[in-house]
Amino acid sequence: MIKVNVVTIYEGIADQPEQGVLLPNGQVLVHADDQFGLYNANERGGVYYINLDADSTDYLNGSPSSFFDLVTA
Repeated sequence: MIKVNVVTIYEGIADQPEQGVLLPNGQVLVHADDQFGLYNANERGGVYYINLDADSTDYLNGSPSSFFDLVTA
C-alpha cells in the first residue's frame, strides 16, 4: 500500500486533491466526513481519480468488519 493523491468527481465537479491509500488491487482507500471509503479509481499523471458519477460503489459500505479485514489481509 502506498499514499497517493486522489481527486473525487461528483456531479461533474472535481474536488481538491486529498491523500488516500492505493491498495494492490488498484482500489483507493479515502477518508471523508469521519468515515473511510474504498473505491475504484483511475490513474492519470500520478493522480488517482474516483468518479462517483460513473461508479459510486463504496466497497467498505460503512462496515467496520470490512475495514478490519482490509487492513489485516
